[in-house]
Amino acid sequence: MDAGRCVIKGDNINDEQSWKRCAKDIVCAANTIRSYINRFGKDCNGDSLVTCDDYTMIHKNGGWNCGNNLQGTDFWNIYLQCKNVIVNRGEII
Repeated sequence: MDAGRCVIKGDNINDEQSWKRCAKDIVCAANTIRSYINRFGKDCNGDSLVTCDDYTMIHKNGGWNCGNNLQGTDFWNIYLQCKNVIVNRGEII
């Protein structure tokens, strides 16, 4: 619901099972993620930038609580390992 109740094109938004059908459809599921990020995308860590770190915090904490610190958690450490691989390759994240 926080993502705007995305449904498959032509589906009934009022059907209680429409979200399940959406989650199983790659296009609808991707639209749900985009909608959620568009709604909640913001600077969660206070560095004045909106980066992958912020989107990761939104993913783990939810849009309403994205500022909750994740440093030192297993989740954050795994994310940093992945991020470092990408950065060390010279790719932009």
